[in-house]
Amino acid sequence: MTQPIFLIGPRGCGKTTVGHALARARHFQFSDTDHRLQAHEQRTVAEIVQAEGWARFRELETLSLKA
Repeated sequence: MTQPIFLIGPRGCGKTTVGHALARARHFQFSDTDHRLQAHEQRTVAEIVQAEGWARFRELETLSLKA
């Protein structure tokens, strides 16, 4: 079984771009945490942050990564 690879870094640094390229090169499935979280919460990242703050967004993000 393949272990997941997590890319971390500041917003806008290219995690998604690198993630897609890595997934293609290694024939892995790619999953974007922001997209998964937005689909689950039925809100954008901006809406989550505005309503609940960055700390809560990070909590939700961590839960998404553990799922």
